[in-house]
Amino acid sequence: MSKAVPRTDILLMICGLALPAIAQEAGYGFTLPATLSAGGMYTHAWEQSTPTAGPLEPGFQLMMYPSLKLGEHWYAYSAIDVNLSPYNLFQDNSATNRVKFYVIQAFVAYHRTKGSRSLTVKAGQLSSAFGSFPLRYDDALNPLLGAPATYGAPSYGNFPVTLYGLPGIEIDASLGRLDARIQATNSSPANPKNILENGQALNWTAGGGYTIRQGFRVGMSVNQGPYLQVGRFLRPSENSSQWPMTAVGIDGQWARGRGSINGEWQRFYYLYPRYIVSPVIKYGYLEPKVVLNPRLYVAFRFGYESFSDFQTISMAGPAALTPNRQVAELAFGYRINRALLVKAGYEWPHRDGTLNSNNNIFGVQLVTSINAISKAFH
Repeated sequence: MSKAVPRTDILLMICGLALPAIAQEAGYGFTLPATLSAGGMYTHAWEQSTPTAGPLEPGFQLMMYPSLKLGEHWYAYSAIDVNLSPYNLFQDNSATNRVKFYVIQAFVAYHRTKGSRSLTVKAGQLSSAFGSFPLRYDDALNPLLGAPATYGAPSYGNFPVTLYGLPGIEIDASLGRLDARIQATNSSPANPKNILENGQALNWTAGGGYTIRQGFRVGMSVNQGPYLQVGRFLRPSENSSQWPMTAVGIDGQWARGRGSINGEWQRFYYLYPRYIVSPVIKYGYLEPKVVLNPRLYVAFRFGYESFSDFQTISMAGPAALTPNRQVAELAFGYRINRALLVKAGYEWPHRDGTLNSNNNIFGVQLVTSINAISKAFH
């Protein structure tokens, strides 16, 4: 029987259970698992910004997970993303090829377990604790080629939740069927800042879940804090803490036999200066997957974005922020062997009141899982 995995446990899956793979008696060890993916996208979407570009563009992504075991309870973990864009389906707005480098995670952690209880404290560069998708970003864990709209489509100038991490401190805990997390970061997941940038502001994120039975878990998360910066919306004399973003989300995972379903619903409330009515944006997606045989699976994701009206002090009345948006994606995956996976998918984005097949995307990925280094020290 398949099992729904709490978000606090997915980290070990990403690094291929690298830390437990080091011999139990070893006090120290180093591992370097990686996921190497290569592929291409065919779409006319980027011709709006790059008219001379052809519809076909190649790309690649290398995800590396260097990890150190530092004794019985301490370890260091990192997740590094190197990609040639456009590679992901949410990079379809530009055909300009460029190599990008992201340190998604880089933290030191203290971990203890006793029976069904566990506690982990992390400090450093962290994936956002909001939502359930950020830790499934690796191509080996994501059965499709794209990301849900919250994480892969900018809305009103921002990605609501970054996939690329931000500096902070996090506490994860579990007790039997309950799991919980709380995270404090230097900036908003909608507008992440590195530790040296201006415009940093404390943000809080909390979440948790309950496993109702094996294979069935429900969870929720909340985020609150400033996200604006001086220039685009704020005057030099204004403080972003006066206009925070508040987000709430619920998520669920169900798995049984050959089938599984992931889903999320989220609501973001953005406060803006000089707005009489501030916008509310809602997101949701449902992602079923069916394993047809030991080598072949099919996965589907339907997602939507819903935008409320807004009104500034200079407007006579409320107006629509932007048309609502729906995105459907279908993908097939074929496992050549334990280390090689081929994925092919097609995405249909659609805005209310418009029909434009030029924005459709066809993509192919070849995904390779690599256990590059695993060394224990006594």
